[in-house]
Amino acid sequence: MEKEKTVCNIDHSKEDVIKKLEGNQILSSETKRELIQLVETHPLSQEQLNEAFHMAKKMNKYVELFKELFA
Repeated sequence: MEKEKTVCNIDHSKEDVIKKLEGNQILSSETKRELIQLVETHPLSQEQLNEAFHMAKKMNKYVELFKELFA
């Protein structure tokens, strides 16, 4: 599956990515811990950090949109 690239003018930090993952509503606690550990322990380029941040952000947005369908 090919990734959709996100264009962003903001450089996100590891802390930004971790906060976004911690606030994720759909991931299990175990999966969150696993993803956060990957972010904390791997050297990531700025492009990778930005992509990770926006992937986590999109996951949260899709959950909100799904819930709105049933509101």
